[in-house]
Amino acid sequence: MKKKENTFSKVMKIILTIIALLNLAALFLFHYELPGFLSAAGNEPSDEARETTAPAAGASASGYSFQFDTDPLVYDGQTGLDLLSGVTLVSSDGQTSDAEIYAQIMSGDSLSRKTIEYSADTENGQVTASRGLELSAYAGPSISLPEELPDLEESQIDSVLSLLSGLYADDGYGNDITDSVTASYTMGDDGMTLHYTFSVTNLFNDTATAAADLSLTATKPVITLTDTAVTIPAGSSFEPLAYVDSAVDVDGSSLSHRIYIRGSVDTETPGIYTLTYTATSEDGVASDPRELTVTVQ
Repeated sequence: MKKKENTFSKVMKIILTIIALLNLAALFLFHYELPGFLSAAGNEPSDEARETTAPAAGASASGYSFQFDTDPLVYDGQTGLDLLSGVTLVSSDGQTSDAEIYAQIMSGDSLSRKTIEYSADTENGQVTASRGLELSAYAGPSISLPEELPDLEESQIDSVLSLLSGLYADDGYGNDITDSVTASYTMGDDGMTLHYTFSVTNLFNDTATAAADLSLTATKPVITLTDTAVTIPAGSSFEPLAYVDSAVDVDGSSLSHRIYIRGSVDTETPGIYTLTYTATSEDGVASDPRELTVTVQ
């Protein structure tokens, strides 16, 4: 009888030992939440497991991701700015893609902080990513106009930039971007004053503007239009005179009653039509013609 009790006791000890070892193993697994094992909830991978499989910056359903230093790119204007330096597109199996990478600078939360938007088109779709850009000692673009502004003849209205000796535009780092300046204007109420706005946008997507009034010296009547091209839906109404901005004689008097329009627009038939506008003085001197292209669609 004693022998049977000893045997039973040994068996129970073995069973208890096995149970204890299983409990220790379970506690170990749940405590450390090893990657690939279920969490304590028993339903989803642990946080560590998720981190192990997290996609790189810019990864998408296409299976590609951008790889680059996640710290903001710092630029001080001393050298050329290479937005693609250190940027690669990698597939899910670690192979570098030869797809073309595009980079565009977007406005940020301040003048000196921008965002670089990267994109690439792969066989599985588009991949995008973004990175910060910090501009050190950056002042923003500027435009300087000459102190003396010329009077313009009508034929010079659209070529004013070539007449402004001393016009200068800076990109914010001392680099000349005068060639990027554009000009737009509106005619003053007197028909002889041009209100110009000069604009320039630099590499960092920042814009500077400057305004100036230039006088028009006319040797014949002048007519200006509000637009050079318009699009209207088929079947809509169209009033040609609504696109006349001003029509004045050399003395500044209005010639709105002496405007002549050559051409017509069939608003019921889709197509492209051209109207030619002139203004003629009382003594028969005509202005240079202005054209309006009307697209009916």
